Amino acid sequence: MATTAFSPQRAAPVLPPLYAAATGDRLRALTTLAGGLAHNLRSPLTAIMGRAELVGVRRPELHEAMHEIVGECERINGMLKQVTGMFALETETTPRPIDLNDLVERVCDFLRFDRHFKHEIEKEFRLADGLPTITAVYGALSGAFMAVVDNAVTALRAGMERRLVISTRPGEGAVLLSVQDTGCGIAPELLPRVFDPGFTTLDGDCYRSAEVENTGRGYGLAYAAAVVHEHGGTLEITSEPGAGTTATLMLSVS
Repeated sequence: MATTAFSPQRAAPVLPPLYAAATGDRLRALTTLAGGLAHNLRSPLTAIMGRAELVGVRRPELHEAMHEIVGECERINGMLKQVTGMFALETETTPRPIDLNDLVERVCDFLRFDRHFKHEIEKEFRLADGLPTITAVYGALSGAFMAVVDNAVTALRAGMERRLVISTRPGEGAVLLSVQDTGCGIAPELLPRVFDPGFTTLDGDCYRSAEVENTGRGYGLAYAAAVVHEHGGTLEITSEPGAGTTATLMLSVS
Protein backbone atom coordinates (compact mmCIF):
# COMPACT_ATOMS: atom_id res chain seq x y z
CA MET A 1 0.00 0.00 0.00
CA ALA A 2 1.41 3.39 -1.03
CA THR A 3 0.71 6.91 0.23
CA THR A 4 1.13 10.41 -1.20
CA ALA A 5 0.40 13.85 0.19
CA PHE A 6 -0.32 17.16 -1.51
CA SER A 7 2.49 19.55 -2.39
CA PRO A 8 1.03 23.05 -2.94
CA GLN A 9 3.69 24.05 -5.45
CA ARG A 10 2.24 21.56 -7.98
CA ALA A 11 -1.37 22.66 -8.13
CA ALA A 12 -2.11 25.95 -6.38
CA PRO A 13 -0.86 28.32 -9.12
CA VAL A 14 -2.83 26.47 -11.79
CA LEU A 15 -6.19 26.12 -10.11
CA PRO A 16 -7.60 29.63 -9.74
CA PRO A 17 -7.86 30.48 -13.46
CA LEU A 18 -8.63 26.96 -14.67
CA TYR A 19 -10.97 25.54 -12.06
CA ALA A 20 -11.74 27.44 -8.89
CA ALA A 21 -12.87 30.73 -10.42
CA ALA A 22 -14.97 29.00 -13.05
CA THR A 23 -16.51 26.78 -10.38
CA GLY A 24 -17.49 29.83 -8.32
CA ASP A 25 -19.13 31.50 -11.32
CA ARG A 26 -21.07 28.33 -12.17
CA LEU A 27 -22.25 27.93 -8.57
CA ARG A 28 -23.54 31.49 -8.44
CA ALA A 29 -25.39 30.99 -11.71
CA LEU A 30 -26.78 27.64 -10.53
CA THR A 31 -27.93 29.20 -7.24
CA THR A 32 -29.94 31.80 -9.14
CA LEU A 33 -31.35 29.14 -11.47
CA ALA A 34 -32.21 26.78 -8.60
CA GLY A 35 -33.98 29.56 -6.70
CA GLY A 36 -36.07 30.52 -9.71
CA LEU A 37 -36.92 26.91 -10.53
CA ALA A 38 -37.96 26.18 -6.95
CA HIS A 39 -40.17 29.28 -6.86
CA ASN A 40 -41.89 28.29 -10.11
CA LEU A 41 -42.47 24.73 -8.92
CA ARG A 42 -43.86 25.65 -5.51
CA SER A 43 -46.89 27.42 -6.97
CA PRO A 44 -48.32 24.38 -8.81
CA LEU A 45 -47.36 22.15 -5.86
CA THR A 46 -49.39 24.37 -3.53
CA ALA A 47 -52.34 24.24 -5.95
CA ILE A 48 -52.15 20.43 -6.17
CA MET A 49 -52.02 20.11 -2.38
CA GLY A 50 -54.99 22.43 -1.95
CA ARG A 51 -57.11 20.58 -4.50
CA ALA A 52 -56.15 17.18 -3.06
CA GLU A 53 -57.13 18.26 0.46
CA LEU A 54 -60.45 19.60 -0.84
CA VAL A 55 -61.21 16.36 -2.71
CA GLY A 56 -60.33 14.37 0.42
CA VAL A 57 -62.88 16.35 2.43
CA ARG A 58 -65.66 16.14 -0.18
CA ARG A 59 -65.03 12.51 -1.12
CA PRO A 60 -64.28 10.54 2.06
CA GLU A 61 -63.67 7.37 0.05
CA LEU A 62 -60.70 9.15 -1.61
CA HIS A 63 -59.32 10.63 1.59
CA GLU A 64 -56.42 8.15 1.91
CA ALA A 65 -55.34 8.60 -1.72
CA MET A 66 -55.51 12.41 -1.41
CA HIS A 67 -53.51 12.24 1.82
CA GLU A 68 -50.75 10.36 -0.05
CA ILE A 69 -50.74 13.01 -2.80
CA VAL A 70 -50.38 15.79 -0.24
CA GLY A 71 -47.55 13.87 1.45
CA GLU A 72 -45.65 13.43 -1.82
CA CYS A 73 -46.07 17.14 -2.62
CA GLU A 74 -44.65 18.01 0.78
CA ARG A 75 -41.72 15.67 0.12
CA ILE A 76 -40.98 17.37 -3.20
CA ASN A 77 -41.21 20.75 -1.53
CA GLY A 78 -38.70 19.57 1.07
CA MET A 79 -36.32 18.44 -1.67
CA LEU A 80 -36.58 21.86 -3.33
CA LYS A 81 -35.70 23.56 -0.05
CA GLN A 82 -32.75 21.22 0.38
CA VAL A 83 -31.36 21.93 -3.09
CA THR A 84 -31.73 25.71 -2.87
CA GLY A 85 -30.29 25.70 0.66
CA MET A 86 -27.28 23.69 -0.46
CA PHE A 87 -26.54 26.00 -3.37
CA ALA A 88 -26.84 29.03 -1.08
CA LEU A 89 -24.25 27.54 1.30
CA GLU A 90 -21.97 26.73 -1.64
CA THR A 91 -21.68 30.43 -2.58
CA GLU A 92 -20.49 31.56 0.88
CA THR A 93 -17.09 33.27 0.75
CA THR A 94 -16.46 34.23 4.41
CA PRO A 95 -14.80 31.81 6.85
CA ARG A 96 -16.96 30.76 9.81
CA PRO A 97 -17.10 27.98 12.42
CA ILE A 98 -18.24 24.72 10.81
CA ASP A 99 -19.42 21.44 12.30
CA LEU A 100 -17.63 18.91 10.08
CA ASN A 101 -20.20 16.16 10.69
CA ASP A 102 -22.99 18.52 9.66
CA LEU A 103 -21.13 19.38 6.45
CA VAL A 104 -20.66 15.67 5.65
CA GLU A 105 -24.34 14.94 6.20
CA ARG A 106 -25.52 17.90 4.13
CA VAL A 107 -23.26 17.08 1.18
CA CYS A 108 -24.18 13.38 1.24
CA ASP A 109 -27.89 14.19 1.47
CA PHE A 110 -27.42 16.34 -1.63
CA LEU A 111 -25.51 13.58 -3.43
CA ARG A 112 -28.45 11.21 -2.90
CA PHE A 113 -30.13 12.98 -5.80
CA ASP A 114 -27.65 11.00 -7.92
CA ARG A 115 -29.18 7.57 -8.70
CA HIS A 116 -25.83 5.75 -8.69
CA PHE A 117 -24.81 7.19 -5.32
CA LYS A 118 -28.21 6.51 -3.76
CA HIS A 119 -28.99 3.01 -5.03
CA GLU A 120 -25.83 1.27 -6.24
CA ILE A 121 -23.30 2.02 -3.50
CA GLU A 122 -23.24 0.60 0.00
CA LYS A 123 -22.50 3.53 2.31
CA GLU A 124 -21.25 3.47 5.88
CA PHE A 125 -20.84 6.58 8.05
CA ARG A 126 -18.58 6.57 11.10
CA LEU A 127 -18.91 10.12 12.40
CA ALA A 128 -17.31 10.76 15.77
CA ASP A 129 -19.32 12.65 18.38
CA GLY A 130 -18.11 15.82 20.05
CA LEU A 131 -15.70 16.98 17.34
CA PRO A 132 -14.36 20.53 17.74
CA THR A 133 -15.44 23.02 15.09
CA ILE A 134 -13.17 24.17 12.28
CA THR A 135 -13.05 27.63 10.71
CA ALA A 136 -13.46 27.49 6.95
CA VAL A 137 -15.25 28.87 3.92
CA TYR A 138 -18.22 26.51 3.73
CA GLY A 139 -18.57 26.52 -0.06
CA ALA A 140 -14.89 25.85 -0.63
CA LEU A 141 -14.60 23.06 1.93
CA SER A 142 -17.85 21.35 0.92
CA GLY A 143 -16.72 21.56 -2.71
CA ALA A 144 -13.41 19.92 -1.77
CA PHE A 145 -15.19 17.13 0.10
CA MET A 146 -17.61 16.63 -2.79
CA ALA A 147 -14.70 16.37 -5.23
CA VAL A 148 -13.09 13.65 -3.09
CA VAL A 149 -16.38 11.73 -2.79
CA ASP A 150 -16.98 12.07 -6.54
CA ASN A 151 -13.56 10.52 -7.18
CA ALA A 152 -14.41 7.60 -4.90
CA VAL A 153 -17.85 7.10 -6.44
CA THR A 154 -16.31 7.04 -9.93
CA ALA A 155 -13.77 4.44 -8.77
CA LEU A 156 -16.60 2.29 -7.42
CA ARG A 157 -18.26 2.12 -10.82
CA ALA A 158 -15.55 -0.34 -11.83
CA GLY A 159 -15.64 -2.38 -8.62
CA MET A 160 -17.47 -5.60 -7.83
CA GLU A 161 -17.87 -4.61 -4.18
CA ARG A 162 -19.20 -1.05 -4.23
CA ARG A 163 -18.63 0.12 -0.68
CA LEU A 164 -17.95 3.64 0.55
CA VAL A 165 -16.94 4.43 4.14
CA ILE A 166 -16.94 8.06 5.29
CA SER A 167 -15.55 8.75 8.74
CA THR A 168 -14.55 11.62 11.00
CA ARG A 169 -12.32 11.48 14.06
CA PRO A 170 -10.32 13.83 16.27
CA GLY A 171 -6.60 14.29 15.80
CA GLU A 172 -3.86 16.30 17.49
CA GLY A 173 -4.98 19.89 16.96
CA ALA A 174 -7.06 18.77 14.00
CA VAL A 175 -10.07 16.81 12.86
CA LEU A 176 -9.72 14.10 10.22
CA LEU A 177 -12.22 13.30 7.49
CA SER A 178 -11.63 10.08 5.55
CA VAL A 179 -13.29 8.75 2.39
CA GLN A 180 -12.53 5.08 1.72
CA ASP A 181 -13.62 3.16 -1.38
CA THR A 182 -13.27 -0.42 -2.59
CA GLY A 183 -12.60 0.60 -6.20
CA CYS A 184 -9.71 -0.13 -8.56
CA GLY A 185 -7.01 1.47 -6.48
CA ILE A 186 -4.08 3.39 -7.92
CA ALA A 187 -0.78 1.95 -9.10
CA PRO A 188 2.20 3.02 -6.93
CA GLU A 189 3.97 4.64 -9.89
CA LEU A 190 0.89 6.79 -10.62
CA LEU A 191 0.06 7.77 -7.04
CA PRO A 192 2.52 10.72 -6.87
CA ARG A 193 0.68 12.31 -9.82
CA VAL A 194 -2.88 12.26 -8.44
CA PHE A 195 -2.69 15.94 -7.38
CA ASP A 196 -1.31 17.10 -10.74
CA PRO A 197 -3.93 19.30 -12.46
CA GLY A 198 -5.28 17.50 -15.52
CA PHE A 199 -4.12 14.03 -14.46
CA THR A 200 -6.72 11.22 -14.39
CA THR A 201 -6.58 7.45 -13.94
CA LEU A 202 -9.90 6.90 -15.74
CA ASP A 203 -8.13 5.78 -18.92
CA GLY A 204 -6.56 2.83 -17.06
CA ASP A 205 -7.21 -0.85 -17.78
CA CYS A 206 -9.47 -1.32 -14.73
CA TYR A 207 -11.93 1.32 -15.91
CA ARG A 208 -11.75 0.31 -19.58
CA SER A 209 -12.55 -3.31 -18.76
CA ALA A 210 -15.56 -2.20 -16.70
CA GLU A 211 -16.61 0.15 -19.52
CA VAL A 212 -16.58 3.18 -17.23
CA GLU A 213 -16.80 6.33 -19.33
CA ASN A 214 -13.87 8.71 -18.90
CA THR A 215 -15.67 11.97 -18.09
CA GLY A 216 -13.02 13.33 -15.68
CA ARG A 217 -10.89 16.39 -16.34
CA GLY A 218 -8.37 15.59 -13.63
CA TYR A 219 -8.87 18.74 -11.53
CA GLY A 220 -10.98 17.36 -8.67
CA LEU A 221 -8.25 16.17 -6.31
CA ALA A 222 -5.96 19.07 -7.22
CA TYR A 223 -8.75 21.50 -6.33
CA ALA A 224 -9.63 19.64 -3.12
CA ALA A 225 -6.02 19.54 -1.98
CA ALA A 226 -5.44 23.23 -2.73
CA VAL A 227 -8.57 24.20 -0.75
CA VAL A 228 -7.54 22.05 2.22
CA HIS A 229 -4.03 23.55 2.09
CA GLU A 230 -5.47 27.09 2.06
CA HIS A 231 -7.35 26.18 5.25
CA GLY A 232 -4.12 25.09 6.95
CA GLY A 233 -4.66 21.38 6.42
CA THR A 234 -3.38 18.53 4.29
CA LEU A 235 -4.88 15.91 1.98
CA GLU A 236 -3.31 12.46 1.94
CA ILE A 237 -4.10 9.61 -0.45
CA THR A 238 -3.37 5.96 0.40
CA SER A 239 -4.09 3.30 -2.21
CA GLU A 240 -3.50 -0.30 -3.20
CA PRO A 241 -4.34 -1.65 -6.67
CA GLY A 242 -7.32 -3.98 -6.51
CA ALA A 243 -8.11 -3.06 -2.89
CA GLY A 244 -9.21 0.57 -3.06
CA THR A 245 -8.23 4.06 -2.01
CA THR A 246 -8.52 6.19 1.12
CA ALA A 247 -8.41 9.99 1.00
CA THR A 248 -7.88 11.73 4.36
CA LEU A 249 -8.45 15.44 4.89
CA MET A 250 -6.65 16.75 7.99
CA LEU A 251 -8.14 20.09 9.06
CA SER A 252 -6.91 22.37 11.82
CA VAL A 253 -9.43 23.05 14.59
CA SER A 254 -10.71 26.57 15.29
